[in-house]
Amino acid sequence: MLDENFLKKLSNLHGLKLLKLHPHIKNVKQVNLYGFTQVLSSIPAEILITQVAYEFKNVKVYHHGSTVFRYIAFKNVGFINIESEV
Repeated sequence: MLDENFLKKLSNLHGLKLLKLHPHIKNVKQVNLYGFTQVLSSIPAEILITQVAYEFKNVKVYHHGSTVFRYIAFKNVGFINIESEV
């Protein structure tokens, strides 16, 4: 499920904001993305985050309990579990 309220909460962040849904999420109603750019859900998160880490000095990954943080070890990438934020 897409948490539109959380997107709205993060909409004030500066910089590029990417939204990558879990690959199993197929039917998402049209929602306001609040300035986020949606990327293909078929792209593995590890590949996307690695590429973004090489392109930007500071990367924050907001996630719903993903285990991807276990496989990514870049000093410029931080992971924030929004399950504990909401």
